Amino acid sequence: MPEDPLVVYRARITMQRDATAGALTMAPRFGTVVRQSDGRRQFESKFWYDASSVDLAIHGRGAYATGDPSLDGDLWDGLDVDVWADADYFGGMVVDLRINWYSSLNRLVKRYDMALLALSFAWACAVLLCQLRAWTNGHEFPSSLQAIERLVRGGALAAAVVAAMAIPLVQIGVAHAMRDSWSATALARWNNLFMGARGGGWAQCVAAAVLAVMALGFVACQAVVLASMCELSARALAWKIGHSSDLNSSGSEPGRMAMATTAFAVLVSTLIPYQFAFLVIYMAQLLTAARTQARGAHNLGKYQQALLLFWTSSLPYCAPELLVWVRNLSVLWLEDAAADHNILNMAGYFALRLLAAYRMVPSAQPRWLSTSTAVCFGAAVACAWLVCVRRPFVLYDVANALSAWLALIQLADYPLRLFASGSEPRLEPSSSDDVLQRKLR
Repeated sequence: MPEDPLVVYRARITMQRDATAGALTMAPRFGTVVRQSDGRRQFESKFWYDASSVDLAIHGRGAYATGDPSLDGDLWDGLDVDVWADADYFGGMVVDLRINWYSSLNRLVKRYDMALLALSFAWACAVLLCQLRAWTNGHEFPSSLQAIERLVRGGALAAAVVAAMAIPLVQIGVAHAMRDSWSATALARWNNLFMGARGGGWAQCVAAAVLAVMALGFVACQAVVLASMCELSARALAWKIGHSSDLNSSGSEPGRMAMATTAFAVLVSTLIPYQFAFLVIYMAQLLTAARTQARGAHNLGKYQQALLLFWTSSLPYCAPELLVWVRNLSVLWLEDAAADHNILNMAGYFALRLLAAYRMVPSAQPRWLSTSTAVCFGAAVACAWLVCVRRPFVLYDVANALSAWLALIQLADYPLRLFASGSEPRLEPSSSDDVLQRKLR
């Protein structure tokens, strides 16, 4: 039968008993055994015992579209199905082979879910960079939806679609040209870039382009949900505590923040994994953005929501580890691996969350600093686009590093202004909004 990494076949096997009189009175000596294997019988085999219906599909192959024989050679030449049955009891069998559309759809979703997350992270980086560039150019800090609109009107979406369709073609062309001069390892690494150049024809190009568009729509939906959550939370906070009590209690926040920081670092180093710490940081940032919006500091609130959108792409990578940790707690087993309690794995998120709670990234930056920020975000987009589709868990560390870079910019704001020649520090629009709201109240 033909092989296809995107399709799951449902094979219904009906055994026919022997028509002789003796066979009608006997029972089979063993149940029917079905084995699925690849054509060369050296990679993968699946077995079923005494089953009348089985699902036949390729598991081990990492392709994202229909196989290209010129790239894979004779490694994949179909599926073999072997059936062992009692020949004295059964005289034959009927095999009904059909496509299992539901399982095929589930296989398609599972095949491209990591690609969608990686491309969504690339778009989140582009959105945050667009917001930062507008801020440093002297404009008001735009919202996430406004930044997405600017990217679409500026041609970023069209460029992403063209790049998504062109990269697989370039990969296939280079693989054909260099297959005799490159080693097998180098050729495999080249083919594994982006979504994996194992596809033939237009299918892989169209799939990549559709995923690029879907990823931007996914990020836009996240921005809408986060904005709605912050708006509802801000209204609830304003109704519950009022503006006056919120402002009066803000003076003791730095002391509480220092105590919470120390306790948080001790817990991450000893008991809780850094994935749980990231979840706490994310929820604290969501509450901070709602409180800032309730106070009326619009630019600072948009900046905090932008960081939330940027961090949302890291949430799925923490879920598996959190589930394992919770399950271990149910049996009173605490994970003591050093990698799970490494503070550096959440230091960037934590530092930026502390600094962004009170002020924004400075709008007045030297040209070399803004250029360095653009280079860092561009490298992150390239990494997510080319490498992290196949290795998505790297994106958590990339987001942590970018968060640490933004935190360093905020920490270096005062020294840069002190030693800048011929420039005077100007009042941040976020601070002026906050001061105006205080005076009005």
